[in-house]
Amino acid sequence: MELLKQTLLRTLSFYEPMTKEMILLDLDATFFELNPYLTLDDLEKMLRLLVAEKLIEVKGSGRNKTWQRLVPKRSLKRHLKSFF
Repeated sequence: MELLKQTLLRTLSFYEPMTKEMILLDLDATFFELNPYLTLDDLEKMLRLLVAEKLIEVKGSGRNKTWQRLVPKRSLKRHLKSFF
């Protein structure tokens, strides 16, 4: 499952929301060779987990759901450091 999580985070875009179909098309062929028994249920569970961890966000509802990766928040220390 950790491999699926890392692969999804690498695949999802910061700029453009992606549907499940777009995500599946963008996954590497080597990933499918390593995980031949991956199902859509596994993909949906991992997407829900990533949303719960606030690493991605879901837009839309029903069949029009899209997922987009969130930009990591900057810490206060890092934010203040950018001024100097």
